[in-house]
Amino acid sequence: MARLLGDTLPPEFVSAFDGTNLEAKLGLICLGVSVDPDGCPRAFMLSAGEVLVVGPRAVRLALWPKSRTADNLGAGGAVLLGFMAPRTVLYAKGTVRRLGMAAAGADVECFEIEVNRVESDLHEGFPLVQGPRYACEDADPAEVVRGWQKTLTALRRLP
Repeated sequence: MARLLGDTLPPEFVSAFDGTNLEAKLGLICLGVSVDPDGCPRAFMLSAGEVLVVGPRAVRLALWPKSRTADNLGAGGAVLLGFMAPRTVLYAKGTVRRLGMAAAGADVECFEIEVNRVESDLHEGFPLVQGPRYACEDADPAEVVRGWQKTLTALRRLP
């Protein structure tokens, strides 16, 4: 059963998506859930280079323009962001607003989540021992990080 932590992002979430030490964050996943026009949930995954904590209750996302997730988030409404790591299961729930396209050099559509509820879903005696991760099999990690830096810079510069 999920336990309410409050309405601000906990340190584990902030440090995972603060836009620093990106080389060490290759593989981290932020799992999200938006809602399709027909009311069905739609899962999406973002990397540490597409999620940026900008305040205790604010998270910015960079998405492919015209994707179903961007369309869903652009419609406003509720969204859930999840972060899982060893001994950590966090859900940040909130409302979303479209910020628009990023500046030149980062072809992404940007959104900001205003967090209004944070929950933990740890189960005593059954800790999560490994969170979901991805691998950079066909990409140069240094190139990935350079791309992330452009994207995160664009997210920081938005009003």
